[in-house]
Amino acid sequence: MELTPEHLSKLDEMITLLSISNNLTIAFVRCNEPILCGALHAEIKNRVGNEIFIYDIEMDEKSTNL
Repeated sequence: MELTPEHLSKLDEMITLLSISNNLTIAFVRCNEPILCGALHAEIKNRVGNEIFIYDIEMDEKSTNL
């Protein structure tokens, strides 16, 4: 799936937030389309490489806490 300019803009914002944070930042991405989730995840991993550790948590719609 090809990401739209809107998706890429939001990714830029998130990566900037993660890059300027000091030690710990929690960021959430809400995505309802599995193909889009995969594309976003791959793009984030590609952009940040080994610079930022990303811990993935998948939640279903019935989840109420982490």
